[in-house]
Amino acid sequence: RDAITKMKDVYLKNPQMGDPASLDHKLTEVSQNIEKLRLEAQKFEAWLAEVEGRLPARSEQARRQSGMFDAQNPATVNSCAQDRE
Repeated sequence: RDAITKMKDVYLKNPQMGDPASLDHKLTEVSQNIEKLRLEAQKFEAWLAEVEGRLPARSEQARRQSGMFDAQNPATVNSCAQDRE
């Protein structure tokens, strides 16, 4: 939106560069898209907050222990190459 606004400003100052009115439709379209995406982001942030509220809080000690466990027991990776052997 900022880029289109700047471009429109350039067109207003230098009409030989282009018609400022030609950008009005694109500016409206971009503004509507930004608003749609902002509302969608709010929806997902609300879902995330809801899920985080439902998860039990893990203590620092539990995180450290699970981190040590993960380091001692690396996950096995199953690939198609292993299936063919």
